[in-house]
Amino acid sequence: MKSEKKDGDMTASLDVAMGIRTVLLVRLYSGKYLSSNSEKDGIRIQKEFDSL
Repeated sequence: MKSEKKDGDMTASLDVAMGIRTVLLVRLYSGKYLSSNSEKDGIRIQKEFDSL
């Protein structure tokens, strides 16, 4: 992200940030799904993967 800022390409920086956010949400909901086996959490994981 630092190189995008240095190059003035804030669009790429935003894309990277949103990708990192999505990966972290997938990780969070995967942990919840593994402990609860809830269909709701499984659907949320798929939704986050689809947004990539």
